[in-house]
Amino acid sequence: MAANTTSPKLIVDQTSSLADERIHICAQCLQPFQCYTLLLSIIDEKSTLFKSLAFYLADADGKIDLARDAAIESPSGSYRGVFSEGLFSTLKPLIPYERLVRRDVTHPLRFVLSLWNGSTASTISDQYLRQFTSVVTSQHLIDTSLDFVTSLNVGLSESLNVGLSESLKPLAVQSIDRHFMKDGVRRVVVKEGKLRGTVFIPAGNGPFPGVLDISGAAGGLVEYRSALLASRGILAMSLAYIRYDDLPKSMKHLEIEYLEEAAEWLFQHPKVNPVSGGVGLIGSSKGGEFGIAAACYSRRITALCTVNGNIMSIGSRTTRQLSDVKYRTEYGMVTPSGVQYPPAPLDVGKAVLYDDDAINVRDSVAFPVVPELRNMYSKFRKPFIREGRQIVSGDKDDFGTATQEEETNSGGFFKFGETDFETIKQSMYPIEQVHADWCLFIAGESDQNWHSPVYALEAVRRLEAVGKKHVRALIYPKTGHYIDPPCAPFEEASFHPLAQSVVVWGGESFSHQAAQEDAWMQTQLFFKKALTSPPDPLSSKL
Repeated sequence: MAANTTSPKLIVDQTSSLADERIHICAQCLQPFQCYTLLLSIIDEKSTLFKSLAFYLADADGKIDLARDAAIESPSGSYRGVFSEGLFSTLKPLIPYERLVRRDVTHPLRFVLSLWNGSTASTISDQYLRQFTSVVTSQHLIDTSLDFVTSLNVGLSESLNVGLSESLKPLAVQSIDRHFMKDGVRRVVVKEGKLRGTVFIPAGNGPFPGVLDISGAAGGLVEYRSALLASRGILAMSLAYIRYDDLPKSMKHLEIEYLEEAAEWLFQHPKVNPVSGGVGLIGSSKGGEFGIAAACYSRRITALCTVNGNIMSIGSRTTRQLSDVKYRTEYGMVTPSGVQYPPAPLDVGKAVLYDDDAINVRDSVAFPVVPELRNMYSKFRKPFIREGRQIVSGDKDDFGTATQEEETNSGGFFKFGETDFETIKQSMYPIEQVHADWCLFIAGESDQNWHSPVYALEAVRRLEAVGKKHVRALIYPKTGHYIDPPCAPFEEASFHPLAQSVVVWGGESFSHQAAQEDAWMQTQLFFKKALTSPPDPLSSKL
């Protein structure tokens, strides 16, 4: 095969797309059977540089296709094998444990994709890569011709006051914009009564399914999921509940009435479809736990989806890192008709501290050891094949090894330290009271934050026992805690502002990305079905 004489090119099928869409990346006009590096970089809103890179061999025609070709295994590569979304999924920050989270969803994330000779890209300095990424990102129109790349390298050499060898210059460059709001989606700030958040309204006349979106314990206003839901035809409200505007700075007390008020407000929105008699709620981690609590009391929540949520109030009475959850309070006090769920204490002695000071708290939280759950596990575990690779369970049985005596003495929960079941029972939400006809519990089998699959199955078991029909769990193998829309990079660990430490989340990049893609599709289908269906008369009577 003759050598290519034309300049190398990067071919991206969508240089501007929604953040949850797959992107097809190819390189062509390369030297056959030669090694090349593909490098992806981005500078986020906090000026943190993220990068990923992979090494590929060009085929006999001088082409590389990320959906077809396997990345070469290398200590400096971010991944190996066929992984079409690998560059996006394996992005890592230069400042360890930072998360790539888009705060301003009205603007896209702009990534810089570059092609390099051999494996030399792995040796370029962080200073050069930052400047390179900054220059390309600032361009309004990226000209990926050889002339542009040449002028770019000249400018970088001058700004860095260094001479760049030919081997340390990119062969081709392409910017990629990933949007969170489709054309026509409107963002409206909500500041009514106690409510603080934003509503994302899809393009068109509606009516649309309405969904409350609750984030985790880090708090603040997290909008990217709501913006993408609206881009897919669901009217979504990002609801902050701590650490935002004039809301409480801590989670010492969470009041269910706040979510109840939000559900009622959203249901009254003129563009929300009223046919189900209510709205949906999606919550992740602590947001999922808070959402379960609200669904036990609010009849306006007719479809509930939790992502690695819990079935009881979680926290530590000693450190007060997390909160109690209350319903029907006056001046912060529970009324005679109200109820309070104190935080189940954590057994910090079971936390694992790693050499890099990251902490794994999974076994610090009590979880059910109900025998029936083991039989349910295979029904809801979701192994599947992606890009020719089978994704199956990578973890040990998640149900512990409690003896019959221990199960009896613990009331169905592990007993640890000085904590008995009666203490834990005070923190458990009355799941049987959930008013929603439709419930979906999503869990990562390798979640290291807590035993999410077990909580999901226990919720299903208890809801099915009271006659709920539209209840299911989705348990994804080798998947960690942060199951976000598929635009989010995989994070095995990150700094948690509430815990003030690095927390291990678990999972593996390839499987986690596959889970995010599937869970995102399942979530949209779930809400569109549940919120366009009339209430189940039998369920209403129950």
